[in-house]
Amino acid sequence: MKRRCRSHAAVVILIALALLLSGCGTWGRLFGKSDPAASQPQALPESPRDRSPARVESPPPGAQEEAAQQPRGALTDRVVAVVNQEAITLMDLLETIQFLLQQSGGDIKPGEETKIRAQVLDQLIERRLQVQEAMKEKFTVADEEIKEMIDEMMKRTTAKSREEFEEVLKQQGLAMEAVRKGARDQLLAQKIIRRKVSARFSVTDQEVDAYFNENRGKLETGLPYHARHILLPPEPSDSEAGWEAARAAADEVWEKIRAGEPFEELAKRYSHGPSAAVGGDLGPLKRGELDPEFESHILPLNPGEYSAPIKTRLGYQIFKLESKELLSGEALNQARQQVRAVLQRDKFQNRLGAWMDEVRKKAIIEIRL
Repeated sequence: MKRRCRSHAAVVILIALALLLSGCGTWGRLFGKSDPAASQPQALPESPRDRSPARVESPPPGAQEEAAQQPRGALTDRVVAVVNQEAITLMDLLETIQFLLQQSGGDIKPGEETKIRAQVLDQLIERRLQVQEAMKEKFTVADEEIKEMIDEMMKRTTAKSREEFEEVLKQQGLAMEAVRKGARDQLLAQKIIRRKVSARFSVTDQEVDAYFNENRGKLETGLPYHARHILLPPEPSDSEAGWEAARAAADEVWEKIRAGEPFEELAKRYSHGPSAAVGGDLGPLKRGELDPEFESHILPLNPGEYSAPIKTRLGYQIFKLESKELLSGEALNQARQQVRAVLQRDKFQNRLGAWMDEVRKKAIIEIRL
């Protein structure tokens, strides 16, 4: 019995390995690791929300007390979930978590053990459901497909040959047959997801344009610009009269600007800022470096334009935008590609979540954890 369960656990671990290889960001987020590919559409992203199975049976009375009295081997062989008559054991769950910890280099924070177990178990249940749906749809996996996936796994290890790879697996307690089974399940899941999820949505150019225009400021973060300002602070700063005097002075300077007097000369004569001597020049800046309170008034300007006097926490200020770099050419194309990837990822996650909800509602899932 233990031998069969350990072999099955190896298969579950390989499923976890396949999840990692497919670019899924779930495990890194669970264990506190950032995922550099998280901004890209993923083959198997995590569920967009927590979902409870529609048909779940409660653990039998006294199950916890009974488990506590069992020998360690019996405890790890204990079934923690049943998915349409397919069992997931505690050994499956614990070894999968351990494997993921080793792969991600992360750690479980104190007090989060229960949460992590529940999240990983939910992912294992979803994978079982996906494979079961693929089998219902009569999907098959060719030996060559399995070979290609195993070759990709081997490339991610230090093994230089199939023999060395098998030795690496052996050290982890895995047999090549278990690897093949895990690869097969991964490929089946990918195929059913392509049919039920990926093929059922698209991202239009109009959607990309709308998202781009709405988030242009964020996409342009880091692009350079050049601005000047004139600062007229209240004196004293805690008096209403001081603020009124600053406003009146700002209005006077503003009239001079509108009359055509050079901004730089007015900054030298009237500004109380540290850059007054250089005509209010704020120096080379990049979007996101200056206080957002100030940038919100500077960046909407076109080069050569001025802002009317603005009340800020420092006093009344007048800004002039000298120049700013905009997204164009290859940078613009890359930004649009990023936008399309974000929209694809969001639609994929939403569609995957909706589909998995449908599958769960039809399934019989018993949680015994």
